Amino acid sequence: MKIITLFLFAFLLSTTAFAQKQHSTDTTAIRTISADGSHYIASNGTVYKKGGTIQVGAGTNTNGLFRYCYIMLGNLVIKTMFMPAHYSGEILVIQEFKRETMGNKRVYAVVKKPNGKVALFIEAGLASGELK
Repeated sequence: MKIITLFLFAFLLSTTAFAQKQHSTDTTAIRTISADGSHYIASNGTVYKKGGTIQVGAGTNTNGLFRYCYIMLGNLVIKTMFMPAHYSGEILVIQEFKRETMGNKRVYAVVKKPNGKVALFIEAGLASGELK
């Protein structure tokens, strides 16, 4: 009986001793868009407004592609279609602000280019230097 109790105790200890509470360290998930959708206040205090501009820095992905700026197909953000490197240094006009519907619900700005729309994930882009 002692062996069974000892085995049960050791089993329970090994399965619960290493459990950790999960904390979200992504502060971009709690940033909000204004109620009327007209502006967004970034973590660095910069206020981005609908119709305002945002400057593109340099891409941080391979071949100068942008890791946090994606080409959109209609209203869908395609996270495998990175914005090309030739956008570096451009100043883009913000059309609207949106929030991801799944995942950590990050805020992104939608800008329109002649060849379609682009989604700019503001907080991640600012942190990486892709947006200024």
